[in-house]
Amino acid sequence: MYTVHQVAALSGATVKALHHYDKIGLLVPATRSEAGYRLYGEEDLRRLQEILFYKALDFSLTDIQKMLSAPHQRLSNLTQQRQLLTEKIRHLQTLIASLDETISVESKGEKMTENALFKGFKTVSEWNHALQAQNDYLQKTYQTQVKVTDSDRQNRLAKEAQSFTQQVITACRADRNPSELTEIVRAHLDFQKAYQLPHTADSFVKQTAFFLSDDFHHKMLEDQQAGLVCYLCEVAKAYQKQENS
Repeated sequence: MYTVHQVAALSGATVKALHHYDKIGLLVPATRSEAGYRLYGEEDLRRLQEILFYKALDFSLTDIQKMLSAPHQRLSNLTQQRQLLTEKIRHLQTLIASLDETISVESKGEKMTENALFKGFKTVSEWNHALQAQNDYLQKTYQTQVKVTDSDRQNRLAKEAQSFTQQVITACRADRNPSELTEIVRAHLDFQKAYQLPHTADSFVKQTAFFLSDDFHHKMLEDQQAGLVCYLCEVAKAYQKQENS
């Protein structure tokens, strides 16, 4: 049998955490000594191992308790843990690569491309950190900020923004008539509507006019393609004209 201090030393969990796990019924020691001290057995250590695995994957204690209520699924749970850990490792490797690229680019006095900027941001904190410069500008200029509360949603929005912008850039480089992009704009605004974002022709015209007048966002788009902002404004006006005709 192991005392609470021995279990803490073996596992890396704190004594306070082990006391809490006991209190909520997540990890109740096998028995207690005559003096009332907690004593843990081998099965308790195996259960603690699973708890720590799940905690490393950011599961809540409530969720962990539910998953451990079916001990016959231990092998299945461990297999799932391995898959999730592997995915987390891949994500961390991507994030490290993104950080390395940021360090390399900024050390040369350059700026990251939009595609590079959006790699690896799978958590709210990562997104808010990535948007810090933009938010500092928005706060100073307009007394507002863009706060990310759902990383999955933000990833989908970013992916759509990248896709739409790239289609417009391709059309701009090919010198296509702005009126030819109405279906591309419609698909983009339908996506916006699904996410309860501004999606009318008029709101799109206002947005592109903002890009034209605002230095920060104007430069951000022009860095991707010279003439993109003016072209995007013409695309928006052409779409508005068609919708209002």
